[in-house]
Amino acid sequence: MNPARSPWNERARVGEFIANAADVAWGLPFILMLGGVGLWFTIRLGLPQVRNFGHALAIGRGKYDEADDPGDVTHFQALCAALSATVGVGNIGGVATAIWYGGPGAAIWMAIFGVFGMMTKFASCTLSLRYRVIDPAGRILGGPMESLSRGLGKNFRWLAVMFAICAVISSFGGGNMVQANQMAGAFVDEFGPRLKEMAPGLMEPIHLFGAGTDEQSTTGVQIILGLTLALLVGLVIIGGIQRVGKVAGILVPVMAALYIGGALTVIVIHLDEVPRMLSDMFSMAFGGSIEKKVAGGAVGMTFVQALTWGAKRAVFSNEAGLGSAPIAHAAAKTKEPVREGLVAMLEPFIDTVVICMMTALVISLTGVWESWEDGSNGAALTKAAFDAGMPDNFKWVGRYTVAIGLILFAISTAISWSYYGDRCITFLIGPKAVLPYRVCYVFALFLGANLSGGVVWQFADIANAAMAFWHIVGLIGLSGVVVTLYKDYFSRDHQPTEL
Repeated sequence: MNPARSPWNERARVGEFIANAADVAWGLPFILMLGGVGLWFTIRLGLPQVRNFGHALAIGRGKYDEADDPGDVTHFQALCAALSATVGVGNIGGVATAIWYGGPGAAIWMAIFGVFGMMTKFASCTLSLRYRVIDPAGRILGGPMESLSRGLGKNFRWLAVMFAICAVISSFGGGNMVQANQMAGAFVDEFGPRLKEMAPGLMEPIHLFGAGTDEQSTTGVQIILGLTLALLVGLVIIGGIQRVGKVAGILVPVMAALYIGGALTVIVIHLDEVPRMLSDMFSMAFGGSIEKKVAGGAVGMTFVQALTWGAKRAVFSNEAGLGSAPIAHAAAKTKEPVREGLVAMLEPFIDTVVICMMTALVISLTGVWESWEDGSNGAALTKAAFDAGMPDNFKWVGRYTVAIGLILFAISTAISWSYYGDRCITFLIGPKAVLPYRVCYVFALFLGANLSGGVVWQFADIANAAMAFWHIVGLIGLSGVVVTLYKDYFSRDHQPTEL
C-alpha cells in the first residue's frame, strides 16, 4: 500500500479539513452576528438584564408558580434542566482552551458575550413558550423548531427543518462526545500513573479504531469510563423530561456548589493578586498582542484571537444563540411566555459571568496555562491550575474538585442534550425515531471517551455554529414578537402566589 494513501493518513486529512472548517465557521462575521443580536435586544428592551434581574430570581424560586398551569416541570426544574446542559465541561475544559489559544483576555470576551447572551436566551425561550404545542398524547413540543415553523409561517418551515437537523448533529458533539472526552481525559491524567502501577493492563494503548500511534489510541480505563457514562445516561433519559428535570434539580445545585467552592478557595488564597490580574485580563482583551511561552519558543496572541476564542467558548458553555435551552424551557408550567424567558435569562449569568470567570481567574492567577503544551485537553489544564493554586497539604482538594465536577457535569450535560436531540428528531421524523436516536446517543458517549480531543472539540464547534446560524436568522425575523410580548407582560400587574 502507498503510505501516502494509508487509512491513517486519510484520517489525518479529514482531521485537517474539520479544523479548517471550524475556523471558517467561527469567523468574525458569525461572531458579530451572535453578539449583535444580544446587543440589539439589550438596547431595544432597555437593559432587562439589570432591571428585571430580581423579578427573574423570584420566578425561578417559585414565587409565581401556578399548580394548574400547563406544562411538565416547574420554573426551577426547567432552569436546572437547561443549566445542567450549559454548566458542564465548557466551564472547565472550555475556559481552559479559550485561555490557552486566546490568552486570559478571552475570558473577558466570554463574560461580555455572556451578558449579551442573557438577552438572546430570553428572546429564544420566550418564543419557545409562545409557540409550543401539546400533542394528542399530552407531550409538549417546543423550541426553535416550533417557533420558526409556526411563528414565521409555513413558507419558512424549511428554516425549522434545517435547525432541527443541525441540532440533532450538535447533540452528538458538544452535548455528548466533548463531555465524555474531557471527563475521560481528566480522569486518566489524574489517576493514570497510579493505575499503571496497580493494573498496568488498563493503561496499555489500544487501537480501537484501527492502526495508528500511541497518541491516537485509547486505553482500557477509557473504554470502561465510556461504557459507564453511557449506561448512567441511558438509565436517566428513558424517563423523558420529567426524570431529566428531577435529576437535574438534584445534580445542578450540588455540582455548582462543589465547583464554585473549590474555585473560590483558590481565588481567596490569591486574593491580593486578583485586582492586578483582572486589569491584565482587560488589557489583554482589548490591547493588542501578547506572547505565551511554549516549548521551542513563544506564540503570539492577538486581540482577534482573544475575541474569537472567548466568543465561541462562551456560546459553547452557555448555549445562548444555539437554540437548545428553549427546548427544555418549553416544558415549563406557565401561561406567561415572558416569565419563562426571564428565568432563562439567568442561565448565561450563572454559567458564564460567574462560573466561567471563576475558572478563568484560577487558570490565570496560577499561570499554569503559559507552560501547558496541549490546549485540546482543557480539563486537564484546569485541574493542574486548581492543583497549583492550593496549599501543599491541600492540593488533592483542587484535583478532586475538578475530577468530581467533571464527572457530574458530563453526566448532567449529556442527559439534557439527549432530550434536545430527541425533541428535534421527533419534529423531523416522529416519535418512532426517538428510541433509535437514544441508542445512537449513548453509543456516541462511548466513542467520545475514546477519541482524540482536538477532533471532538472541532466537530462540536462546527455543529454549534450551524445550529446557531439557523436559529439566529429566525430570531431576527421574530424579534418584533419578543418586543410585543415583553411590553405586554410588564404593562400588567403580577402578584406572587407565594407570600
